[in-house]
Amino acid sequence: RNIVFNTISLANRMNIKCLAEGIETLNQINILRENGCYLMQGFYFSQPLDSDHFIEFLKNHGQKSYEKFEDKLPA
Repeated sequence: RNIVFNTISLANRMNIKCLAEGIETLNQINILRENGCYLMQGFYFSQPLDSDHFIEFLKNHGQKSYEKFEDKLPA
């Protein structure tokens, strides 16, 4: 955990966006958000998709998912 939190902290201090991969639980999302990481991907959000299914996924979920996190994104 310390390595993850220090990596997020370092990226934020350097104004580098940090992406967390392998997110599988809501608890992981909450911990990452509490520590300043707002970009995430993993099975919690979706299984891997081919390009056709990805486009359909974005049409159905893209804006809705973004809006949930939008107010938490750093300026």
